[in-house]
Amino acid sequence: MSTTHQAKITMKMVIAMVSSTCWTPVLASSVNASVQFVHAREYKGENCITRTPANDHTRGCTDEEGRDNCHRTMNECTFLEKHYNAPGGTKKWIVKNNSIYEQVFTKNGSKCSGAPDRERTAMAGATLGSANCSSRPGQSFSHVTVQQIPKTRVGTMKYFTDSACTQSVDGLSKSFTWPEAKWKEQFECKSSHEVEHWKGKNSQIPTSAVSMRYMCQNKYEMAAFYDAANCAGCPKTVLDKKLFEGDDGGCQSVPGSGGHYSKSFVCANMEDTKCSPQTEKGTTGATTYTASVTAEMSCGDADKVIASSDAKVAFAKAFEKVMKTATLKNIELEKVGCPRRLNDDVRRLSTTGVKGVFTYTSTTTDQINANTFNTELNTQLTAKDLPVATKTTSQAPVVAGQTSSAMKAQAVSFFLALLGVCVGGQP
Repeated sequence: MSTTHQAKITMKMVIAMVSSTCWTPVLASSVNASVQFVHAREYKGENCITRTPANDHTRGCTDEEGRDNCHRTMNECTFLEKHYNAPGGTKKWIVKNNSIYEQVFTKNGSKCSGAPDRERTAMAGATLGSANCSSRPGQSFSHVTVQQIPKTRVGTMKYFTDSACTQSVDGLSKSFTWPEAKWKEQFECKSSHEVEHWKGKNSQIPTSAVSMRYMCQNKYEMAAFYDAANCAGCPKTVLDKKLFEGDDGGCQSVPGSGGHYSKSFVCANMEDTKCSPQTEKGTTGATTYTASVTAEMSCGDADKVIASSDAKVAFAKAFEKVMKTATLKNIELEKVGCPRRLNDDVRRLSTTGVKGVFTYTSTTTDQINANTFNTELNTQLTAKDLPVATKTTSQAPVVAGQTSSAMKAQAVSFFLALLGVCVGGQP
């Protein structure tokens, strides 16, 4: 398929009605099943003391364990950055003398061919496999290794000569990767609450859809919507992801490249996926439960969370991260411990915050781990620019329709608080 055809998807292609396929990413057919990256612990300043932040996306500073290990592609020709002052020049990193070297080709259109104009050690000349610190002014490195990353976890940034990214430049590209957990998360099934969130942004999403997942089709990232929970069965509709979520890998100018552009393709190395029957997790012998968590925060912060359309999505994602074998059916959020109005006579309860009540099916009676949930919830809330919880408590699950002893105790406590106000009169 030509790059022009790839870049210009017609509306008919955008909406694909699918009746016989289920989507699970598979390895693309390729002679080279992996891509070479150099990994290193990178530090700001010398002496290997202050680590480069894990969110430094320009350097890919994460690894499978979530530490701030930076990874960069090897043996791939890319344009020089602007500070080289050589428009259209190129460079690549190679292994030489048990170290990483950068080869620079300053001539416009060189595409890393022939002898390099300059060659120097990269990463402060660190020795491969050594834990010793190697420094240069303002930067230092340790634990430098070269690793092979499976192509199923590698996307490709391609270069183009036009601002619409339809005319590609042969011989130049840059691979990128994510930690394995993030790559898996990218294509996992999303909750019904995330689907409801997107329904409000795009009318082409079926009203009957209750779950969704991202998948690859013709090397493009698409969104498949399902009528069944947990993406069971086959998708009803497939839409181009950027129609409702934006084009994160859109065509962008490359500074210092001599007027070239780049675009990222997450699905560059992924084949269209095949269909296989799927069953909803946790359905065989499963019971429907309700359980709740209380994310403690100030009443002001609780107001902000409750008012946000992203709040349920954040709580749902945290639940699914913690309760991996459960199937979430419904979630309700409510503010707790706070008066409805500033002049209310009801005394505040000792705990204030947002309570999430989950209805789900599961084959176990596992209780939501409050500490793990607090960590996951705060990650989700931070990503959506919402206040975080200072602490989270959880209640044991009960069979749907029943009432837990903890909930009964909370109701009695609240009743006594009201009774105290009535008996005591105005404070």
